Amino acid sequence: MESRSDREARHLERLREELLDEEVPLPLDLDGHPLLEEILYARRPPVHEGRVPTYGSIVLPDGDVEGWSRTVSAVRLQELAGTHPDVTRRFADGRAAFTLRCPAGLTALATFERSVEHTASLVELQRRAGGFIVQRHRSGNVRVFTAEAVIEWDTVRWNETPHGWNYVVPVRLAAPQADPEVVRAILDFCVDYLSAGRVGATLVWYLEDPGARPPRMDLAQAVSPPLLPISDRRTHSALRSALAQMDGAAVLAPDGDLRLLGVRLVPSELAEGIVSPLRGTRHTSARRFSFDEKRAVVFVVSADGPVSVFSDGAEVAEMHADPCPLAHPEPDGTVTLIGPSQKTLVCPFCGKVLFGHLATGRVDQPRSVVCPVCSSSITAPEEGFHLRGVMKSLDARV
Repeated sequence: MESRSDREARHLERLREELLDEEVPLPLDLDGHPLLEEILYARRPPVHEGRVPTYGSIVLPDGDVEGWSRTVSAVRLQELAGTHPDVTRRFADGRAAFTLRCPAGLTALATFERSVEHTASLVELQRRAGGFIVQRHRSGNVRVFTAEAVIEWDTVRWNETPHGWNYVVPVRLAAPQADPEVVRAILDFCVDYLSAGRVGATLVWYLEDPGARPPRMDLAQAVSPPLLPISDRRTHSALRSALAQMDGAAVLAPDGDLRLLGVRLVPSELAEGIVSPLRGTRHTSARRFSFDEKRAVVFVVSADGPVSVFSDGAEVAEMHADPCPLAHPEPDGTVTLIGPSQKTLVCPFCGKVLFGHLATGRVDQPRSVVCPVCSSSITAPEEGFHLRGVMKSLDARV
C-alpha cells in the first residue's frame, strides 16, 4: 500500500509541474520545497463537517525567524515544541494567525493583535518583513504574496496581479515632472485598497496647484473633505470608505493631499472631437479631462478591478490580473526620461508631445506612427523610430 509520504511527494511533483507549465513566477528550487508544501496544503486543506477552513502560512526561505520577528509589530510567536504539523495548521486561519515555515519545517505560530487578512495588510507585511505569504482566502482562492506581485489561484487558473509600484516607471515616462513617491503612494492605494476592495473611483492628481476652482470641473455636488494625505498608508481605509459612498472624481493636490470629492469632469468640445471614447463613461471622461488639463494625471479604478492611468489624453498604464506569465518593469522608480536614442515630436493634429526611441541594428520600422491620443497617422522623425507614448509638457498649452 502506498504511504502517505509517497502520495504527498506525487502531489508536490504535480503541483511543481503545473506551476512550471503555466510559468507562474514562483521559486521552485527552494530546499525541501517549503513554499510548494504550503501552497499544496492551502489548495487541499482537510474538510471537517463540510466546512473548508481558511489558512495562512509565512514561508521564510532563509529560516531567519528572529530577523523576521524584529521587523513585525504586534505579533506573538509561539514555538511549536514538537507539535505535529497537522495540528499546528489548524490554528493558522490566514487572518490573524499564520504558521512560520522554514526549510526544516514548521517553526512557530505567529498570532497578530488584529486581522491582517486583507490584501493591503498582507502586501505591507510582505514588504516590511520579506519571505512569501500563502493564504487560502474565505473565497476559496489561494494567494501567494511575493515582493513583486500577488499570485492567485482562482480555482481554475493562476493569475498575477503586479504591485502598484511596478508602474511608477511608465507613469513617470509620461509625466517626468511627477514626484515618484507620490506616484507610488497613489498606485499602492488604487491597487491594494480600491481595486482589491472592488471600489470604482476616479482620482485627479494635479502636478501644479490648480487653485480654488480648477477648470473643466463641475463643483455643484463637490464637498471639501479633511486634508488626508494619500502618502500616509494610515489614511487609505478612510479614503476608500469615502470614495465607495460618493459619485464623481476626487481631486488630489501635488503633495497627494485630498482636496475635493464629488467632482464632475467636463470635457471641452475639442476633447470630445479629438479623443475617442474608451470603455465606459468613467474612463472616457477621465481620458478627455487629461487631454484638456495638462497639469493633471488621472487614475481610474474599475469596480471589477483594473486600474488605468491617463495623461494628456492617452492611457499610459493599465494594471489588472493577468494569467501567468506577465513581465513587469523594474519597481525602483528610476528611469532615463530622454536619452541619446530617444526622440520627441509634436502631433500636428492634437498638439501633444510624443516620445520614442530609435531602433538599433536592422531598421525595418515604417516611417509613419499612430498618435495614441487622437489616432492620427504621423510621419516619424527618423527611420527606425519606435513610438512609446505621450509626454507631459507643463509649459505648452493646447
